[in-house]
Amino acid sequence: MDSFGDVQRTSYGADTRIDVERAFLGTHVPELLGCLGDQDCPSQRICFSRACIAESFRPQGLGTMCNTAADCDSSLCVARQDGKRCSMTCNPSDASACPDGFECLTSGSASDGACWPKVADGGPAGGGCCEVGGDGGPGAAVLGLGVIALARRRRR
Repeated sequence: MDSFGDVQRTSYGADTRIDVERAFLGTHVPELLGCLGDQDCPSQRICFSRACIAESFRPQGLGTMCNTAADCDSSLCVARQDGKRCSMTCNPSDASACPDGFECLTSGSASDGACWPKVADGGPAGGGCCEVGGDGGPGAAVLGLGVIALARRRRR
């Protein structure tokens, strides 16, 4: 309910039941209410934080590969070690800041972050036990060649 008038409502006042007018407002001013569920959004879009966004991993959706912000529904193309993907800003201290399947990774300061796909949910692989140095560097290549040489030597 929305109300206005003088503080004690002695001179004038009015009350409006917004719930009764929801259908009218949704039809004529949809951005005022936002979505409440996926059913309130057009096809290929989902409801997140009362806004209809492109489905994840669909064209222009969160998690899709991008080159520029224009490639993303959110207008945010974020670069990380494993590539550039469409993202959205988030607060790292809020566990619900990103849609399901995404986590909020910090992007410089503690107060801002970017939603990035979780590896288990189809996101890019990375951050495993052996990738601390990025691509592994020359040490990893030498170790790999050593294992191959040892395996070939045992076959003889």
